[in-house]
Amino acid sequence: MEKFVYRGPQKKLLKALGDSLPDYSYSYFQKLLRKGDIKINGVRTKSDVVLCGGEELTVYCMPYVFRPEKVFENEFIYVFNKHLGISSEQYAEKIKKVFPDAVLCHRLDTNTIGLIIFAKGNEIFEKIKGAFSEHLIEKHYYAEVFGAFPDEIKYVDYAQKDEEKGIVKVFSADGKNRREMISCCKKISTNGDISQVDVEAVTGRTHQIRAQLAFHGFPIVGDGKYGDEKKNRMCHTHVQHLCAYKIIFHCGSFSSFSSMDGLIVQIPYPKF
Repeated sequence: MEKFVYRGPQKKLLKALGDSLPDYSYSYFQKLLRKGDIKINGVRTKSDVVLCGGEELTVYCMPYVFRPEKVFENEFIYVFNKHLGISSEQYAEKIKKVFPDAVLCHRLDTNTIGLIIFAKGNEIFEKIKGAFSEHLIEKHYYAEVFGAFPDEIKYVDYAQKDEEKGIVKVFSADGKNRREMISCCKKISTNGDISQVDVEAVTGRTHQIRAQLAFHGFPIVGDGKYGDEKKNRMCHTHVQHLCAYKIIFHCGSFSSFSSMDGLIVQIPYPKF
């Protein structure tokens, strides 16, 4: 059980719980809410009400034990399946306690789930970083987007960070402080107004897939920052439908990892 007074700004209950208790997943809090295992000021609730600050929250949750889902391991790397609602840096801190030699090699957004690579030590990390810069490690994402997506398309755009607002602005032309971002997309299927898409992030810009797909008229389902909030509400979801589901290694020309050439690490498409 967790008991505390919420001191933050006005926010919905589930979002406030996710921010206050980041070790637990959004879906876990949804389950507790449905069961009536959350109290506000001593009264059980089953509604995702808005908190104003000062409420005493009692959450009847199981004691948290971090059990990372290791998908792959060899003499060079670990690959884990990161869960929802935790930043890559926070996740790396937890991984380090279980695997002391693990060094984070790249990042996923807090609300993006899926495969994340850790090197076994700093020396391997530097080599993995080199492999990334040479585009020898191919990262694929599974995204569910609003709209009838084309069968196959390559997007080449330019990203500019807005540090003050914490967002990335997308432009079709290059310019000052803009960085090229490239995504290769293939439609998997379309069901009604929602398409399932495989996205290869050729470059690795901040919020690349979320911002770029929204820019081209295909916002990711459940994305609260770049998405379509009206459609999200209609779908009753605030969980971002984006997962890093496949990594392909092309290391034949990179002697340090030649044994990994052609290696594919993959998890099934998620059910959001």
